[in-house]
Amino acid sequence: EALGLEPGMIIWERFCVVGKVRQAAPIWSVAVTDLQREFGRAPHHRVTLQYLPIVERERERIARALLADEQVQPRVCARVELPTGLVLIHEPVEGEPLGASLPAREARALALALTSLLVRLHEQRVQGVALRASDLRQSEGQFRLEGFEHLHGRGTREQDIEAMLALLRRLAGPQLGDLFEPSPSSAVELWGRARDLVEAHDRVVVTLPRHPPLVGREQARRALEQAFVDAQIARSSLVLVSGGQGVGKTRLLDEFASWLE
Repeated sequence: EALGLEPGMIIWERFCVVGKVRQAAPIWSVAVTDLQREFGRAPHHRVTLQYLPIVERERERIARALLADEQVQPRVCARVELPTGLVLIHEPVEGEPLGASLPAREARALALALTSLLVRLHEQRVQGVALRASDLRQSEGQFRLEGFEHLHGRGTREQDIEAMLALLRRLAGPQLGDLFEPSPSSAVELWGRARDLVEAHDRVVVTLPRHPPLVGREQARRALEQAFVDAQIARSSLVLVSGGQGVGKTRLLDEFASWLE
């Protein structure tokens, strides 16, 4: 029972509730930590459990939708099949709710993100996509959905396109004038217009990092990160970083320090 979940409770002898239940009946979600430290980012291993009430014939549709996209939708770690529905265990999405009005550049980025999501869902034969502004989060120019409420809708592809246009008009209509007319016949056509708007107005600037990518040290970096996580639960250890001059010891520790920050 969702309303009975409180912080500190253990679900399935694995997940500890750490937040309040967020409910938009009949869908609910709650923040938890994975006590087995398999899902979620260290050191807290925090994930979200989201319950979707679905009938049997909808399970395949949801599975296709999860495969379609992880750029706008949350990344799913696991699924739990229940007789009355489906629980998705997914990584939490950080960011702020959308403001009352978006600057032109952000409006175009939002249009491109949402129309590309709709294209990918339609390619997977998923329709009845019910996107809501309250489910969107914005962080560093990226737009993502907080959960999977949008998959609980009903409708045709044409209705999906109409709903998408209505949402974009409400959120950023003055900034997206060329997107709406004439009425698009498909999600691909709508996405193409959003892409053209971005290419016409937004110059892409790529900022190079101070250092080249760290390559070939994943095992060593994971060992350092795991030692830190263990130390937080009173499992202290000593880690020795050794190697010849110039092999990358200092760079490895710099990357580890950045991860700690």
